[in-house]
Formats: sequence, structure tokens, C-alpha cells
Amino acid sequence: MYIEPDLLSKIIKSVKESAKYEKDYYNTRITELNKELISVKNSLDKLRSKLLEGIFTNEEYEEDKYKLTTRRDKVM
Repeated sequence: MYIEPDLLSKIIKSVKESAKYEKDYYNTRITELNKELISVKNSLDKLRSKLLEGIFTNEEYEEDKYKLTTRRDKVM
């Protein structure tokens, strides 16, 4: 199969641009997921503190902890 050099050049350029956009998308998504993970970890720390301070009952703690760990596991 023969492809004209001009057409081949356009195809290569298009593939490179597409790869760049895809790479940018995944880099952005990774950044967003890392921020979400940090947020969940901070929330878990605050939750533990509230349990230790007696603000939450053990039942409330376990319920909220389950929600946060489920959210964390989805991010990871």
C-alpha cells in the first residue's frame, strides 16, 4: 500500500496532535484524582479527630468512615 508523502505527513501530524490531547486529558485527570484523594484523606483525619474528641459516636464514625473509604477506593 502506497500513501502519498503529503497525505502521510498530514496523517502523522493528526496522530501526534491526537496523542497530545489524550496525554493532556490524562494528566489533568490524574491531577484531579490526586486532589480528590488528598481531600478524602483530610476528611478521614478530621473524622478521627472528632471521634477522639467525643463529637461523634462510634456508630456515626463508622458510618462516615465507610462512606469516605468507599470514595477513596473509587479514586484509587
